[in-house]
Amino acid sequence: MKIDLIIPVYNNKLGLCRSLFSLGVDAHNIIDVTIVDDNSTEDYSAIITFFQQFIPIQYIKLPQNVGPGLARQHGIDNTFNDYLMFLDCGDYYVTPDHLQMIYDTICNDTVTNLFCWGHTRGPYQNLGSHHNRMHGKVYKRQFLQTHNIKFNPAGSYANEDIGFNMAVKMILRQYALELNQSFIYYNDDPVIVWDTRDTNSLTIRGNYAFYYSIQNEALAENGGYALQLARREKVCDDLLMEQTYEIMCDMYFKYLSTLSVRQEFTDQAFKGAVRFYKEHFRPIAHNEKKLLEYYYNTLVQYLSDENDPIRTKFATLDFIEFLNLLEK
Repeated sequence: MKIDLIIPVYNNKLGLCRSLFSLGVDAHNIIDVTIVDDNSTEDYSAIITFFQQFIPIQYIKLPQNVGPGLARQHGIDNTFNDYLMFLDCGDYYVTPDHLQMIYDTICNDTVTNLFCWGHTRGPYQNLGSHHNRMHGKVYKRQFLQTHNIKFNPAGSYANEDIGFNMAVKMILRQYALELNQSFIYYNDDPVIVWDTRDTNSLTIRGNYAFYYSIQNEALAENGGYALQLARREKVCDDLLMEQTYEIMCDMYFKYLSTLSVRQEFTDQAFKGAVRFYKEHFRPIAHNEKKLLEYYYNTLVQYLSDENDPIRTKFATLDFIEFLNLLEK
């Protein structure tokens, strides 16, 4: 058995080298690597030729730039192993031994459909395994195929991984309710380093200008897509409500962080929140106790992240007031 490792790349030679070096010289026994070039202008042939001495690598060049989500989907559609995982270009495994540990865990588990490990931004900040990012996750291909779970075909350059993983988790939580068995493995030990030094990344580019200008609209698009997939797979109303609350709370804090750090993008952040509120939050029946529970859980997560510039203690707009503004 081997795992497909899919790496989308766009004009980032240094990041690609960093990611491939982290796999180690024995990774050929564990993984098949697929590099999806999202129509870069850079030439990666020398890098690929070098690393093909140690690791099986498939290279796919897309005819146009489609963004990281659809690039990952191209990787899924052109691979075949029973399990697959992703590595953002520039990110890297803590050590090759962590990759071996992932492989050994999966080999001894035939039931689990989603494996989640933690990731870190540095030696002192473990971001845990329960997040909705791609970092540290391994997927059973048969599960994705059975439920036709794909990245949002509308495309997105931010939060596309959040929508994908929300759909996966909601459907698996429905399984757990029906069969009284967990199909998700969680281990908070970090296996991947999220390399925030990479100024070429979409998230960091332009001192986070791109991210702040698009984050809530992208979350509205991809969060709504996740809810659509979950409804199609008959996920119950309670789980749909909980996920809707989680997204709405996250949008509130993203709006506050934009207001604090990049005020020029607050209109875009507010419009994204209005879109999600009107299309998904307003139509559902509400449980105020559950809503406030999700708000406080999200608040704790933001306050525990020292690198997030949210500055919530200086916020003058509380959550209920924010919802009232969206309603108006």
